[in-house]
Amino acid sequence: MTDNVFEMSSAERLMAVWNREIPDRTPWSPMLGDSYLRSHSRYWDPLSAEQRSKLQSTYKYPSIVPLPTALDFLEPVIEQMTLDVGGDFITRVQTVEQIDDRVEIEVLPGDGVETTFIFHTPWGELREIVSGSGSAETVFRARFAVSDRDEYQIMSRVVENRSYRTRYERYADKLRSLGNRGVSALWGPDQPLVSIFRVRDPVELIYDFHEEKDRMQALLDLLHQCTLEAYRQVAQGPGTLVETGMAFMTIRLISPRMFEAYVLPYLAEYASILHDAGKKLICHMCGHIQPLLPMLREAGVDGIDSLSPPPIGDTELETCWQLLGEDAILQGGIDVNVLLNGSIRQVASHVRDVLRRTQGRHLVLRSADEVPSGTPIENLKVAAEEVKIFQDQQG
Repeated sequence: MTDNVFEMSSAERLMAVWNREIPDRTPWSPMLGDSYLRSHSRYWDPLSAEQRSKLQSTYKYPSIVPLPTALDFLEPVIEQMTLDVGGDFITRVQTVEQIDDRVEIEVLPGDGVETTFIFHTPWGELREIVSGSGSAETVFRARFAVSDRDEYQIMSRVVENRSYRTRYERYADKLRSLGNRGVSALWGPDQPLVSIFRVRDPVELIYDFHEEKDRMQALLDLLHQCTLEAYRQVAQGPGTLVETGMAFMTIRLISPRMFEAYVLPYLAEYASILHDAGKKLICHMCGHIQPLLPMLREAGVDGIDSLSPPPIGDTELETCWQLLGEDAILQGGIDVNVLLNGSIRQVASHVRDVLRRTQGRHLVLRSADEVPSGTPIENLKVAAEEVKIFQDQQG
């Protein structure tokens, strides 16, 4: 860093935070996605009819195996949206590819935005249904792949036959395409418990762990051994920071006791493998997580993405540093309700307050999870302006 203010590029600024160094100013990287895109004609109108249909009906998250998404066009649009509001762009690249070559996916489009996925395997067939909701601006699972406990046997056989292959060249390709406009984290495989949450109704899953503890523990251990190999391969490749999906890891869905038993031991092994290779591990965790933070610290986790202060979550930024560690890298802190409903003056005041409270910390200023549909562009732009004004006043 030089003595001149604002000389860092977005890439340098974000990397400074990830390396626990001092950037020229706090990076601003709102989490923009297809919900925000759909509510702004300047981004929605240029899309083709086919692209719009895919956004309204495609489920973006993995099931028993990764689902076909066909959303390659989305990332450039999100990058442009980020740059348009003065943001520093963060993306993620998968340098280790999951191979499930014993599974064939049959896709059956239904009426409207409903899609059925049939997973054909040598050990049986699983069926999943996803459905779009225009009013909620989202796509959700209407039927989970594991609808009966006996179908866990099919899942176990799929995992037993899973392998991985390295695609390290993707990281260099991503950096070349980004230039100085942003940075790329590395994909970290889902935690074993998260993988089960993705294929089983959450209520049924909680009963499964209560009534068939041995079966569920065996499945978690199997998933862990497979996931461990993936993390070893990620660790051996390029890149600085690994982000793992920790969806469902909120005390609104699981208890701290369940987290301690079924997440902490595995997470600690993944963090150790990455640290030995000079990499850092952050967890995408939005929502209510405060009681879990001491265990995340014990596991060696380096930071949190999408940290959600009240009322969206239960953890203020200062509290997170106290419980996770003073050197923790945090990404989040901006209330999406303020971004959506606040006036420009209210947004500016909120951003200034967060900056005052976090000055000198390892922070990427982000929305606490995805920016809602209908959020005014001006509210996102004023956040970028306030970051620069704040740094100018300090310097």
